[in-house]
Amino acid sequence: MNWKTCFLPLLLAAAVLGSVTAFADGEPAAPPAVQNEAQTALAPGNTIIKGNLTYTVNDDGQTVTLTDGSSATGSITIPAAVEQDGESYPVTSVGDNAFANCLQLVSVTFSGNIDSIGVEAFAHCWRLVSVTFSGNVGSIGDYAFVNCTALETVTFSGNVDSIWNHAFYRCHALENVTFSGNVGNIEGYAFWDCYALKTIYVPVSTTEDTIDMIRKALEISGLPNVKIERSAPEQPSDPSTPSDPSTGTTGSASTAVQQLEAA
Repeated sequence: MNWKTCFLPLLLAAAVLGSVTAFADGEPAAPPAVQNEAQTALAPGNTIIKGNLTYTVNDDGQTVTLTDGSSATGSITIPAAVEQDGESYPVTSVGDNAFANCLQLVSVTFSGNIDSIGVEAFAHCWRLVSVTFSGNVGSIGDYAFVNCTALETVTFSGNVDSIWNHAFYRCHALENVTFSGNVGNIEGYAFWDCYALKTIYVPVSTTEDTIDMIRKALEISGLPNVKIERSAPEQPSDPSTPSDPSTGTTGSASTAVQQLEAA
């Protein structure tokens, strides 16, 4: 028998076995598409810049804090969330000193809920005229709006958990503050030196305990004469409803009668 005929099958088998063993000893290479797949989520501490505003990713890796708005100008709207690389990051807070000494800022509107406004977040924004919170507010830190001497109106459209000491200290032009939701707590001196403050508006459903809390905060701030008024959306009058039950005259007829009597 030819030796080649005997040994050739053995050589082929050894070659096949060797190749299989070599494959088994090492890890197979991952497909390039999987190995090089891009990671879209940003790590905590990374920043997102949108216009003149800088946001920093929070420790949870899912939300952001507005950390620098010092170069903002005119009227700005802080969005409820910012987009980056196809991901959406809710804006949950404004950091300490984020807008401090921003001299060109005129008005600020918050689009969504805000967990916190940091210490001196808007300090010394001398041209800031109005601030509007469209959602709920967790807390407003100490001296958050200190020396915003042009600030005239502050509107809270949702609930407010807490306003800390001197939050609106030296807001000399502040005339009206409107709370449209619940107010948890207002610390003493929150409105210290806001000598132009005339009225604080609260919802009709506001409890007496809350009214007393607000009044105490005003007294500590040296503003005992500021009015606290319950307000509600105006309801259209019903002309079919008698304004004088004793005569049965309707609202419009009664007005006409009064005008004739006056004449």
